[in-house]
Formats: sequence, C-alpha cells, structure tokens
Amino acid sequence: MRATGPLSEAAAGPPSEPATEPAWLGSFELADPAVVAEVVRVVQAVVAAGGAVGWLAAPSADEVLDWLGGAMAAGTRAVVVRVRGRIEALGTWQRREGAVVARIGVVRRVMAHPDARGLGLGALVVHALVADARAAGVEVLTLACRGQQPCGVGAVRGGRFHRVRTPAGRARGRGAPLR
Repeated sequence: MRATGPLSEAAAGPPSEPATEPAWLGSFELADPAVVAEVVRVVQAVVAAGGAVGWLAAPSADEVLDWLGGAMAAGTRAVVVRVRGRIEALGTWQRREGAVVARIGVVRRVMAHPDARGLGLGALVVHALVADARAAGVEVLTLACRGQQPCGVGAVRGGRFHRVRTPAGRARGRGAPLR
C-alpha cells in the first residue's frame, strides 16, 4: 500500500495491512506501558537494521522513553502510524529556539519498522509532520536525514524537500517554504 493524497486516503493494498491515520503522542500516551513498548519495538528494530536515527546500538526502553519524553517536554511533536492496531512508524518535528528563528522547524527521526517498509508509512509520517508544522506557523522546514535514508529519499522524490549536500558530502534536505 502506498500513501497518496490526504493523510486519511491511501491507495488500494492488501486488505490485511491497512494503515490508520497518524496519531499524535502526548504525555498521557507515554504513561501507557503498551504504547511505550510499541515505540521501543520500532526504534530498536530500526537501529538493529542499521537505521541512522540517533543510536549506534539498539537503545533500552528507558533510553527511548528518556529521549521521547524529554523531546516532547521541550516542545517536540511526535506522531505514530499504526498498522493493524500496532505502531509501525513514527517521527518528530521541533521548532527552532529563539524569536528570530521561531518560524523554522526540523523534522527528525522519521522511521518505519523494517517489517512494515514499503507500505508508505514514512510518507504518512512526513505528511503529518509537515501539516502540523504548517498549522503551527512554521514557514521553513528542514528534513534532517543521512544519505539514502528511505524517509529522506521519498520526501525529496515527492517534491516536499530539496536535496542539498553539506561540505563533507553528506546529503540533507534543504528547508523548503511550506505552501
């Protein structure tokens, strides 16, 4: 199944694997051990598969909870996508600090469980994050990712972001005006 159009609309795919609309995480959800376990499952699997999402080795549940809880306490927004009722993808965005750059945001740590790749979940996550940032008044949004990460490649090919290279030759998404 590939995501197309609005967040709630998806192209036809196997009926046994419908993705739900993205859901925003809050402190209430992070107090639910089942939600935390599902987020940890995704993060650990992505890291174990070599995903560049901030850890060199699969993090413990406490490390994931510390990261996500701390990020959300600092104003980061986190979204998850469920498939058959289970969290299979997630991502975050945060506003830059300071009055001068408050209308600039960064999308980070977009990931899908390796077993759920190819379902268009990364696109659902990125679309939700972009829409939320736009609604929050963000004018320029940067997608932070490394090299050939599926989330970055898909967002660039989808026309949402423009690829630029850093002096060291690493690729990253250049902030693009939100329309």
